[in-house]
Amino acid sequence: MTQRKRTPIFFSYSFDKTPPSWSGVSDHEVAQWFEKLLKAKFTVLSGNKAQSRPIADKIFDAVDRSRGVVALFTGKHHLNDAPLRFLPSNWVLCECAYAQGSFRDPDYIVAGFREKGVAPLDLASITSKDMEIPEFERDHLERDKDIFVGYLRDLETRLLYGASGQPSLIPGLPYVQAALHKIVLIYQNDFCTTQNINHITIKDPDAFNHDGNQILHHMYNSKREFPSLESMMETSISQRKTAPFFYAMTEKVGNKKLGTPLRVTVDNHDGKDVFFRALTLDENEQLLKLKINDTL
Repeated sequence: MTQRKRTPIFFSYSFDKTPPSWSGVSDHEVAQWFEKLLKAKFTVLSGNKAQSRPIADKIFDAVDRSRGVVALFTGKHHLNDAPLRFLPSNWVLCECAYAQGSFRDPDYIVAGFREKGVAPLDLASITSKDMEIPEFERDHLERDKDIFVGYLRDLETRLLYGASGQPSLIPGLPYVQAALHKIVLIYQNDFCTTQNINHITIKDPDAFNHDGNQILHHMYNSKREFPSLESMMETSISQRKTAPFFYAMTEKVGNKKLGTPLRVTVDNHDGKDVFFRALTLDENEQLLKLKINDTL
């Protein structure tokens, strides 16, 4: 039985090994405790290993290879005018901000845990999407362990199937539908063209490549049957006002314009329903070389 590949996440936390004045537990120890929970469900990436390059490059590269961020907002900086108020590490906030700025697709999640005394409003844009950030007390981590495990279980599902927690297409596929825009043009002779603009985000590029870079689609018409997809593909776009036609293309990858035709094969054509696969190719008719979080 093949074991499902674990989702890579970036774990952002303070490396400080000196306990604060009000506790005997350091930020580093708190992070180690949470990291054990994370490793039970995810492939954990972080910036803890020394590398011979700028720290920012190391961090940004790890974030770029992740599907989401789990941040640990420990009480790093005490607010003098409020004895029980703290601000988290600036490094952690910056890493979260980078992730939010780099990945705008809706299923990339910045989540985490905040220490008691760190207010949600002090997490800047991290909570702008109303993401819940559970509270913890560093001296009582085991007490609330079940809450944290449940939160991570939900996060695992959301990252696997999309931000809504439900599969956007079919469970287990190496991609999700991040967005869909539909444009319908109706002509005077009652013919119409329907343009579907799908935004597909790659979640497992190795598996996607293994499957032949194919994206599954289902097209249906509740009132009348489709001609064969092959015949519709042979009809030119210039005949769209007089005969059924079908044309598909990869418009762009990320911000790079492509405009290459999709190679379509039919799985099943049952009258009003057509199930087909669209093969994504580059301008040289080679398989697209894609990485995690690329959007087509």
